Amino acid sequence: MTTSTFTTAPSRNRAAYANIALWTLQGWIAMFFIAAGYAKLTEPMTNLINLMGWPAIAPENMVRGLGVVEIVLAMGVLSPLISWRVGRPLLLTAAV
Repeated sequence: MTTSTFTTAPSRNRAAYANIALWTLQGWIAMFFIAAGYAKLTEPMTNLINLMGWPAIAPENMVRGLGVVEIVLAMGVLSPLISWRVGRPLLLTAAV
């Protein structure tokens, strides 16, 4: 009986480390998209054109709207932190 306890403990540790690693990765991805969306919402268009180039051929409303979408989807990636039951569909939608 004690051997089963010892054999499952390392697998639980690996699962815990994998869980922490995946949440860390999700956090970094969410921070990147929040920062990119915030920049698209707050920076003047001349700065965005100099930094990225493509906003020169896109309407300003589209660039600002893309910033809002990036922030909303980044929050969707982090939503399972609140509740897995509520956040799972949001996470899947944000991932798609």
